[in-house]
Amino acid sequence: MDDMGRVETIYSPLGDSDHKESTTIESGSGNNAIVPASEGGTGVDVGANQGNGQTLIAGHVKFIDALGIVCGIIIGSGIFSSPGVALQRAGSSGLTLIAWAFSGGLVILTATCYFELAGMMPHAGGDFEYLKRAYGERTSFAFAWFNFWISKCASIAIISTIFGRYLEKVIWICSGGHNAAINAASTVSSAGDGHGESVLSKISAICLVLLITGINCIAVHESKLLQNVLTAAKLALVLALFVASVAFASSPGNETEANLSPAHSFDGSKGIVGFSTSLVACLWSFDGWADLNFMTEELKDPRQLPRIVTVAIVVVTGAYLLCNIAYLLVMTTDEIKSSRAIGTDFGIAINHGDQYGFWSLFIAFGVCFSTLGSVHGSVMTGGRAFFAVARDGKAPRQLAFVNGLGSPYGALLAQGAWALVLLVLPGSSFNSLLDYCVPVSWAFYALTAWSVVILRSKEPTLPRPFKVPFYPLPPILVMILAICIGTSSTIENPFYCLLAVGFVALALPVHMYWFEGGFRKGSRDVSHAGKASSKM
Repeated sequence: MDDMGRVETIYSPLGDSDHKESTTIESGSGNNAIVPASEGGTGVDVGANQGNGQTLIAGHVKFIDALGIVCGIIIGSGIFSSPGVALQRAGSSGLTLIAWAFSGGLVILTATCYFELAGMMPHAGGDFEYLKRAYGERTSFAFAWFNFWISKCASIAIISTIFGRYLEKVIWICSGGHNAAINAASTVSSAGDGHGESVLSKISAICLVLLITGINCIAVHESKLLQNVLTAAKLALVLALFVASVAFASSPGNETEANLSPAHSFDGSKGIVGFSTSLVACLWSFDGWADLNFMTEELKDPRQLPRIVTVAIVVVTGAYLLCNIAYLLVMTTDEIKSSRAIGTDFGIAINHGDQYGFWSLFIAFGVCFSTLGSVHGSVMTGGRAFFAVARDGKAPRQLAFVNGLGSPYGALLAQGAWALVLLVLPGSSFNSLLDYCVPVSWAFYALTAWSVVILRSKEPTLPRPFKVPFYPLPPILVMILAICIGTSSTIENPFYCLLAVGFVALALPVHMYWFEGGFRKGSRDVSHAGKASSKM
């Protein structure tokens, strides 16, 4: 091509089957070009400000698909691992339920900051784009560095670990507890803090990461359908838990009535301090709500983003409240506080202590599906986030490779590889990965939310289809929350928290030393690399 035109590759990772996934568009300098779908194109208007030789993403994700993605990402392992911690910190069932409801409201307030930013910058990349615009190249690179090495890959490893634990329960129950090999593989080492993972659960987690990464690389349309099916299965599981708990609570001799009794539900409350610390466990269960911002560019109508995320959070909050009520109707508060796999313990309680009954197997199997959907959604959105970073020239150009099916397979494979490394590291467990991931994640949430304040000052005339209500309260609340989470987590578990902070701190010297003449050159060849890779 001469200097008067440019080549841009548009692909739809989640595109409908009646659209072409890959279209090459040639446009003159300063002009918009559009190739109608009827002529073999995508029907997407490519503006001059979207070019610069970059790979663009066509918007074909519908409302129901996006809603399924967000709900699927959020409802994962959290509601089957956090309720005991939240109850222990709050001190009472009543205060715990308030904490869960308050967390949903707080997440919606936080999301309003992301809505304003997404309306201003409707490009895949989410926080990366926002931080670059507000703080500059170094901060955005620090986020990309953190998101790959810590946040996204660690989240995939954490949820896969919970999947492994519950799949281990399924296998153990099906074997009747009499298979010596399965019993040996299910044994957790007593070394360290006693909260490690068994061989069987570890192998199951590794296999899950390999499977979901492979599906997203080779089956683009099927991955969207799978996400919707798994999300529906999760909500059905939550409803089944609630119905079963009501039936159990109605039986004579129930000893858990006081848990939800107005006269006793607040007995043992630990006040504002206990309430604040319980929010940490609750908010982790909502993690993933911001992931759709990475896919704003793929939405059929990006203006629906606020409605999609708000509806998703309301649905998830309702599901979480139903789950907690179900637990409180069936189990005593002491049982909930001490449970490490509350779903399985709930099933045992429903079965009146029978470890091999229907409910034990049904719930363990259901939690496997729940975590499967959450991992699938995280892998899907994470791959697109890393693709966007590479497209911007802030990561190796191989991460921006797109195959003939329209999948950013370079980013997906790299993401899966590092998640596997985190799973096999010595001492890797649910607890250690959680301490490694969550506190720093909320520090970046706070920086992103504060971008709203900075950009309103730096670029007051920039079009904002959506503006943060009650401004500047939401950004301030997120900053306070992040400080509370970071401080309390560092006090409780300093090693893993400070390890993550140190890892993020490495981003600055890496950016200063490596990127002056590093991957920027590769970004100019992304479109050609994508075309070449699609022919492989």
